[in-house]
Amino acid sequence: MKKTRIAALVLVSGALTPAFAGEIPDLAQAKQCLSCHSVDKDGLAPSFRNIETKYKRIRQAESIMVETISRGSPLLPDGKHWGQMKMPGSGVRVPVSEIEARQLVDWILAL
Repeated sequence: MKKTRIAALVLVSGALTPAFAGEIPDLAQAKQCLSCHSVDKDGLAPSFRNIETKYKRIRQAESIMVETISRGSPLLPDGKHWGQMKMPGSGVRVPVSEIEARQLVDWILAL
């Protein structure tokens, strides 16, 4: 009986982990995130791993990241957001819904 419960617990905990934690999800490709970002190297935009490193220490990281992914980033006084340019708003790039943004944030923070 205990083995059955342990096996069920393992299955359930595995189901709660994003299936795409180590892989680039199709959503990131469909929303053209990879046009500016990569998983490991900074380019026009910071890498997803650098984003994860920065935001994992911030208390409201998820809501900040969802807002940025959904609507674009605010300009800082120097005209940038982070890196060479700001993240454009949805009028300039493929729109990302709040639900899709949450999925992307879950993936980024699981790297």
